[in-house]
Amino acid sequence: MRVVPIIQTQTQQELTLTVVSLESYADACTVRFLAQIPTIAYTQFQLPEIVAVRDDRGGRYRTRSMGGGGGGRGERMLLRFKEMFFPELDPEATRVDLTVGVTLSDGRDIRWEVTIPIPLE
Repeated sequence: MRVVPIIQTQTQQELTLTVVSLESYADACTVRFLAQIPTIAYTQFQLPEIVAVRDDRGGRYRTRSMGGGGGGRGERMLLRFKEMFFPELDPEATRVDLTVGVTLSDGRDIRWEVTIPIPLE
């Protein structure tokens, strides 16, 4: 197992997404996220999902949601969630590019493009 700390934050419209870490296992990887949203938007919000995963060696991966939850008070809600992609990460990959997205109940599509550098072991 290998854990790569990331801590990349991006804001699209009123939604802020932080990619916390990537965990690489023998058969899959997981990515931990933190989303911050206005409390008023909570009823129209679903957890974002990884839409696409590619590495710098041409690999493409399948994804699966692992769920999450959260809460908050005041003007912002904090939601923690985890996504999986598989098969295992190419051992020669030095970068993984994620497209993370969510469709709000009002029909707006929000996308984040995230590049995760993978340090050599």
